[in-house]
Amino acid sequence: MPEVKMVTTGDLFAGKYKFILPAYQRGYRWRTSEKVEDSQVLQLLEDIKDYLEGVAYNNLFYCMQPIVVVRAENYGDNAYYLVDGQQRLTTFFLLYRYIKYERIDYCVAKDKAISADEKEKETLKRLNDSMFSLAYENRQDVEKFLNTIQDIQETDASTIDNYFLSSAYISIKEWFKKENGPYGANQFEDLLKITLDQTKVASGKNIPSSLQFIWYELDKTEGNDPEKLFQRINKGKLPLTSAELIKAFLFGEFDRAQPQCDSADRAKKRFEKEWVEYENAMQDESFWYFISKDEYDTRIEYLFELALGMSAPNEHALCRGQNGDNPQHTFYLFKKHYDETYKNKGGIEQARKDFFEHYQKLRKYYSDWELYHLVGCLIHLGVRMVDICGKLQDKKLIGEASKVLRGMILEKLFHEKNGNATVGNSDALIDKLDEVSYDKTPELMKNVLFVFNIATILGTKQRDVFFAFDQYCKSSWDLEHICSQNQEIYENKQDQWMNSILDYFLGTAFVPPPKGTESSEEADQRNMINNSLYEKNKSWILKSEKTFRDILENRCEIPTAREDLKNCILCGIVLVKDGSLTKGKAWNTIFDLVNRYERNGANPSEPEDSLNNITLLDAGTNRAYKDAPFFVKRKYVLSVEGNGRFILPGTRNVFLKAYSNALDNMLFWDPKTDGETYFDK
Repeated sequence: MPEVKMVTTGDLFAGKYKFILPAYQRGYRWRTSEKVEDSQVLQLLEDIKDYLEGVAYNNLFYCMQPIVVVRAENYGDNAYYLVDGQQRLTTFFLLYRYIKYERIDYCVAKDKAISADEKEKETLKRLNDSMFSLAYENRQDVEKFLNTIQDIQETDASTIDNYFLSSAYISIKEWFKKENGPYGANQFEDLLKITLDQTKVASGKNIPSSLQFIWYELDKTEGNDPEKLFQRINKGKLPLTSAELIKAFLFGEFDRAQPQCDSADRAKKRFEKEWVEYENAMQDESFWYFISKDEYDTRIEYLFELALGMSAPNEHALCRGQNGDNPQHTFYLFKKHYDETYKNKGGIEQARKDFFEHYQKLRKYYSDWELYHLVGCLIHLGVRMVDICGKLQDKKLIGEASKVLRGMILEKLFHEKNGNATVGNSDALIDKLDEVSYDKTPELMKNVLFVFNIATILGTKQRDVFFAFDQYCKSSWDLEHICSQNQEIYENKQDQWMNSILDYFLGTAFVPPPKGTESSEEADQRNMINNSLYEKNKSWILKSEKTFRDILENRCEIPTAREDLKNCILCGIVLVKDGSLTKGKAWNTIFDLVNRYERNGANPSEPEDSLNNITLLDAGTNRAYKDAPFFVKRKYVLSVEGNGRFILPGTRNVFLKAYSNALDNMLFWDPKTDGETYFDK
């Protein structure tokens, strides 16, 4: 296993490390510019300055990206191949060399008579003795240039390596002279010299500021092929994750903390099995989207974030998705937590037990049918798992836990301090639901309908039916008007609307001409499809042509029988598609006939924006038939569910009219009568 530890810049400088840059690595390439946002070098300096001023980090240590190394035994003691971290470490080399060189010559005794050359030689000796060294496996000229860079006065463009190194060094010099002066350089020097031992102070004492790197040292097995890891990190843009660092650190703790005996070996092997179980569980989509609505590149980190959150629930906003700006964010916090909690209180074995308990708690919630739905509901409403676990800490019975979770759901929805007060209070709940509006509170409406779907499943008591949180999370959801809000269809949507009517009655629609250009082959194919459909249905469609034209010219009464209405609707649409009638002339008549067919004699209520007339529908299904009549929506929703699309149970029930008392017209949704019984449910 790799060794993982924290080292400060003071440790690197005082430790006399020698870092060798392997031949497979490219040279130093950090950008410089007058603009901070365009210069990686200036960004680092500004970040350290903010840290020193206590603005960004509240006096915690400033943590760098990992340094990945492997021992280079052929170069002597304290020598390491630098597998990853070259750019940042080289920048620190330049930074320290500038700061130290500007001051170190004053260390020479004033009463000692020495020449300028001797003084310079002594200064460089002391400078080199006070810091780590960088060596290049196959570029000695770059190494020589780097060790004399303090003499540089302007950018050296003789080679690409010299250009980037000299540009960075001059950028550092100019930044200090322009922005900070000697005082800022003194502060930086003091900070760079802090060792890790100096940060270990007694409880209650101020911890000195420090700059710390994660030291990731490959073991002999990995060290045989460090180039492979280098390729993954640099070419694949996949930095070491917190999970990798935590795993290496914990397994290293087993080796460091326990003697090599059978019991120690068994404990480590048990943890190895548990780790595999954690990883496999987190890859189970059903389990993952039950505990999280966010995505992680390395999901096992969630478990350690939960452990951190349980130790300090108000300190860190954890379990909120991968920290893309800092992939090692969780490791920084975890290492600090481990040192404070377990180092002298049970060690790695106690940590292993605690992590397993946290995992088992999640599995317990997941395996209980009722808790699965209530906990999952809260997670997808945006409540942190650490807050849920905290509320259930002392609840031994499922009934007690259930009551607490239901109260939390109402608290989240309506911002009540005591959600349990509303449980069972129908009048209070009705008042709150009456205020939910499509226009004024769309997010609340979406959440209320989501909770309603969870409640729908809980109400069935069918313990073999589970809400699919994974499918819910992977879809985008629209607030859909059950009875279409638009009583007018805009001209640019009329063809789509007529196609949806044809699709309902005939099973397929006429293929409309494309908006853009169309090749002759495409036109021939489209005409062939339309002609085939037309010829197949022409005989009975055209039987209604006279009736439709008479209705159009107000020469006859509109038929009341559904079959006659259907034939007239189809005839009007086909005549428009066929070019026998213009859409402008026939549209109002077709639209009126469809409304009459849908209502079947019922007096329509005005469409509403309240919960009476809204359901949740996935965006793909909703936008496929936007503004279509209820009977078209109904057929489409039921057909796509039959083809495997995830339709929410409450939405399915709406289109089955399962909440309606009057079932004499299954093709029409009245926001008044049907909507009221839906709202009551």
